[in-house]
Amino acid sequence: MTLSSRFIEHGVEPVYSDPVHPEQKNGRHERMHRELKGEATRPTAFDLQSQQRKLKSFAFEYKFQPPHSALDLETLITVYVNLRRQYKEKVQDWVHPAHFQVRKACQN
Repeated sequence: MTLSSRFIEHGVEPVYSDPVHPEQKNGRHERMHRELKGEATRPTAFDLQSQQRKLKSFAFEYKFQPPHSALDLETLITVYVNLRRQYKEKVQDWVHPAHFQVRKACQN
């Protein structure tokens, strides 16, 4: 089962963008990754616990502290909408059409 098909089973629709310019279709997400990289991963922490604290601190600040001009100066958490999607612990295997060639990938 592919990762995309697992996402679809859980109600998450994969969005594909141009590999050369992902910012053109998903700019907000790309900006979040750029800020995360700059604030929480450069330089990396000495150990995993310290790195986890840096990541949690970034997540808190990103969600609660700075007002976003694109959100009429609201914080991200105030405009978040929980879709209350039901998580399925076990989903049925994806059935591909007979003409598809299904391949498996190794973890490494």
